[in-house]
Amino acid sequence: MIVTPTIIQFILTFLRIKNKTRIPILLSTISTFILGFIMASCATIVSTYGFIDPKNPNEPHCATGAVTFIFFGMIITFVMQPLIGIIGGLIYKNNEQVKNSKKK
Repeated sequence: MIVTPTIIQFILTFLRIKNKTRIPILLSTISTFILGFIMASCATIVSTYGFIDPKNPNEPHCATGAVTFIFFGMIITFVMQPLIGIIGGLIYKNNEQVKNSKKK
């Protein structure tokens, strides 16, 4: 669940490099960056509900393990999203320069 935005961005960036979509790389990077925070929060909430005992829902439980999802989700988002965006943008720009130089 926490790597879904990274996979989506990788696919969108690949499609943009191959000119299969018109979505700009910057837009896909920003949208998947925001989606990364949302998915990490959702993973934390879902795993926290997994700790609740259906027989005793009012009894407190330790949810420290669930917080690791938001922690690692944020790390993945902070590192991978900009990295994929920068590398994909450089590849796209290089491909466009090669195409333009061949036309001349």
